[in-house]
Amino acid sequence: MEFLLSHLRLALVLGSVAGAAVVGTAVVTLTGNSNNDGSSQATIAGEAEGTETALAARIHDAMAVLAEGFEPGEPAAFQDMLAEHPEARGEALFGQLLYMRRHFDRSAWFFGADALANPSSAAGLNNFASLLQEVYLDRPEGRSDDWPSLSVAVLRQARELDSQNPDILNNLGRALVGQWRVDPDAVDLDEAVELLQRARDLGGEELVVLGNLALALDAAGDAAGAAQILNEMHMALSSHPTFLSASGQVSNSTQQTYAGLPRTYCNVNFRCSEVCPPSIIGRINLISCEIDQTTAQQNCQAGQPYPERYDCVGELPEFGVQIPGIDSGFSISTPFGSIGANTDGDGNVRWRIEVGPNFGPVNPYMRTDGRYNPKGGWSRTQFRGGVKFNLVNNNTAGRITGRWGYQPAYVQVQAGGTGATNISAGAYGNATVIG
Repeated sequence: MEFLLSHLRLALVLGSVAGAAVVGTAVVTLTGNSNNDGSSQATIAGEAEGTETALAARIHDAMAVLAEGFEPGEPAAFQDMLAEHPEARGEALFGQLLYMRRHFDRSAWFFGADALANPSSAAGLNNFASLLQEVYLDRPEGRSDDWPSLSVAVLRQARELDSQNPDILNNLGRALVGQWRVDPDAVDLDEAVELLQRARDLGGEELVVLGNLALALDAAGDAAGAAQILNEMHMALSSHPTFLSASGQVSNSTQQTYAGLPRTYCNVNFRCSEVCPPSIIGRINLISCEIDQTTAQQNCQAGQPYPERYDCVGELPEFGVQIPGIDSGFSISTPFGSIGANTDGDGNVRWRIEVGPNFGPVNPYMRTDGRYNPKGGWSRTQFRGGVKFNLVNNNTAGRITGRWGYQPAYVQVQAGGTGATNISAGAYGNATVIG
């Protein structure tokens, strides 16, 4: 654990200079740290004589349960380490880092420590309450049913400090719906709807807020209102995770209402005749494009996720050549390398250049792939290098094709531009990574 603590201490020092990142999710929105001048002071950390308030005690209780996910002794060691650099706001920094790694329970623990250490930070209160709720919703078993109401109480405190923050309003609205699912009599769902509508008006992350608003309206029994919100989300981006999540959580009544709504915005046009190039393969792809376009239009009308474009450009072959007229491009191969390119009807081009000598069964090479877009110009997308070992070099046909870079069966060692190296084996261009 000393190794881990030493690295975290370094992160604390760096964090005190750089600050924490601002992060968002599909259902809740975390806010970045902000310095507060102290004009609006929260009181969860205790009175002047050092006694804890009821809210602070509830946060401590929640953190005690969250701490069970750590190794023995880790929470105390972390607290000692954080106390060495109070100016760095390390609690928030580690909360953000663990959140990005999807360690939500540990992230919530650090955000709880931040909320207690910095009670005047609306961001810290928001982040703790939001993560606490998500941890509870993910696995209510073994968690306290007090957590949903605690999330609401802490978010109300955050709203007092920053009443016009759409992220806080969004999270408070969502937390009220979460509390309603545990204790319906304790929540006014009209308040949740109003908070989410206000978050939307203030420019909160559109689809995130709309997803929570649809769930709030559904919980309040407004199937028509919830269905209309789902329709807005579907029109904006039908494949967005928030739409997929919200549409799957609403009641059967809302789902039936949503299914019956008209969708005059559905006009799927893949421009198949334009994007599919004039070649034999391109004409075959044109038929597939038109079939997929019809299916996408039907899915759109049904309120289901649907694609909005079709990629009609063929992949550059790993084995073999492209023949102009049959393919939408060309290939030129020599014993010292090859060059190939193909295009679609919009003028987008994919190209590949590979160079390398041939030493019998051994073929070292360097390869670069790229694209050309009429609007964006030329770009290189990948750079690789490696060695191929021809496994059939004692065969006449294998030896001849191997000279031109088309080994019928081979083992390959390849390194990419990122430094990653892999070993693969293949036959006729179909490779399988083996290490």
